Amino acid sequence: MTGEASVAGGGLAEADLRRLIDVFRETGRRSLDLRVGDTRLKLGAPGAVAAEVAAPAGPAVSVASPGVGHFQAAQDWAPGAQVSADTVLGRVRSVWKVKNVVAGTAGTISRQIVRDGAFVEYGETIFEIAGGAA
Repeated sequence: MTGEASVAGGGLAEADLRRLIDVFRETGRRSLDLRVGDTRLKLGAPGAVAAEVAAPAGPAVSVASPGVGHFQAAQDWAPGAQVSADTVLGRVRSVWKVKNVVAGTAGTISRQIVRDGAFVEYGETIFEIAGGAA
């Protein structure tokens, strides 16, 4: 689902808005009207948001979990964020170890698939990077 987004006032960062739009799409809802302080986000009317949050063109490279555990993002990654091959995107924490999730390729974050705090399996795709080399 995609829709028209209109925000009146301030208060939500762009990354927060993009995450709300992603959650809206994932839930399959047809409309959303959310107020946070003086900020209002309305989603609906399929077609308008897709162009706003579209990922850059280029082949997508998957960034897989290096182990089993809970994923913790290094920061709030928004689609369009530039990364280098050695950028640490987050960590996977298990009872005994903490393993870094490294981009492995230079490019642009096209999407974060796993939410911060979610449990991941070894090899599970956590991010997709556009413009990277496989």
